[in-house]
Amino acid sequence: MLEYKLKEKTEEKITFYFYPEGSKRPGEVVFYSDGKIEITMDSPDDVKRYYAGHAVTGINKEKTSGYIIWM
Repeated sequence: MLEYKLKEKTEEKITFYFYPEGSKRPGEVVFYSDGKIEITMDSPDDVKRYYAGHAVTGINKEKTSGYIIWM
């Protein structure tokens, strides 16, 4: 499970924090208006970047927060 929360939204980019498995130590992903996506901060609890991958593919940029759940 991954929780995400909006950090900042501008015309150029949308930035989210993502929290692996309820961690208090987030990672950060930025979605740029030109389509580029960048992980700008790794969560210390995401050792193999699995959660970062789910953040990139699963965050709904129309929402300010949410959860991504997979099996």
